[in-house]
Amino acid sequence: MRPTIAALFIALLAACHGPVPQSAAHRSADEAKADPVEVVLPKDGGAMADDSDGRRPGDYCTLRFSGAYRDAPIELTQRVVEREDGRLLVDLEMDGAPRLRLEIDDRPEHRGEVLSVQRHADEGLVDEDLTAYESLMAKLVLTADFNEGLLDEEQIELTLGDETAEATKSTFHVRIGDQLATMSTYAIRRREGGRTWAWGDAGGEITTASGEVLFRAEVIALGRDGHGAMAAQDESDGIEGLDAFDE
Repeated sequence: MRPTIAALFIALLAACHGPVPQSAAHRSADEAKADPVEVVLPKDGGAMADDSDGRRPGDYCTLRFSGAYRDAPIELTQRVVEREDGRLLVDLEMDGAPRLRLEIDDRPEHRGEVLSVQRHADEGLVDEDLTAYESLMAKLVLTADFNEGLLDEEQIELTLGDETAEATKSTFHVRIGDQLATMSTYAIRRREGGRTWAWGDAGGEITTASGEVLFRAEVIALGRDGHGAMAAQDESDGIEGLDAFDE
């Protein structure tokens, strides 16, 4: 089975949480171990029934990853560079530098599946296998060992870059090693102006019982610019062309 972009970016990244388990009070320790939780990049809009998820060349979404699990925050941008024949080409940029180009299936029945991976290099785009994408994601995410159940669900207003959206915040009781923690994920219900949201879950957070934030993923910018179409026309400009976004 091919991985999906959650997401992230794997969705990125490929979901911010798995199926909600039974109440921990009715489950054995061995049963609990069967429900590991991974916090990863927001997944693509696989639940959408449209022929397309609505994204076009130039559309981008930037997430910041921070928390005690890493030395310093890091930013990852997903940028659509081409759409053709039921597929998307999406560049993954970390702190302004392009790292990978993903070919993603956008057909409704396979939406979000990663079809191929290329790496941006000085000599241009170099073919890679899917482990290159998985390794990049492993540097960005924190994995909880056990999901012990849903604690709460509430409707909130969430900030997405320069706009706000209505979202559902789901909070789970999780365990990381011997440490108790809560994990929250954010699912967009309605964006300003009723616009389509195709980037999947809009971040997440893991916080210890003492209040320390171990992991946080949050959308800090999104929109559309003219670079995507340019990149699709001239891939030889891969590194230099994307440097403009560091300004």
